[in-house]
Amino acid sequence: MIQDQILTADDTVFIHQQIATSSAYRLQAEMLPGYKLIPKDTLESIAERLTTKGKKSKLVDELEQRYGTSMFGQIAMPLFSRDFQTVIVEINQVCFGLCGRGEIFVVRRHKGKWQVVKTISGFIA
Repeated sequence: MIQDQILTADDTVFIHQQIATSSAYRLQAEMLPGYKLIPKDTLESIAERLTTKGKKSKLVDELEQRYGTSMFGQIAMPLFSRDFQTVIVEINQVCFGLCGRGEIFVVRRHKGKWQVVKTISGFIA
């Protein structure tokens, strides 16, 4: 992305620092009004409990019962440029083998609005 002039070498150092210190990252509910946030460790705990009991197929049922859905979205920790005007963010939709999609975007603030400037990668299952 340095070649594309999206990030500078200094930005990449700053991004690596964010990754190295990111263990406590938690998405805040007030950032996504109208959505129910389920912590990653909660989902992992449900999946582990059902898998160890040989009930992996019951995972979708439990998600439906507890949260009213069998699919969910994931938002990875955003990685910012040093000036906080550019961010790399990964967004996924998970459906437990039935479907899914995800993309990694580079988003830049321009005149006070965030705009996608590049899609780095994506997948559809």
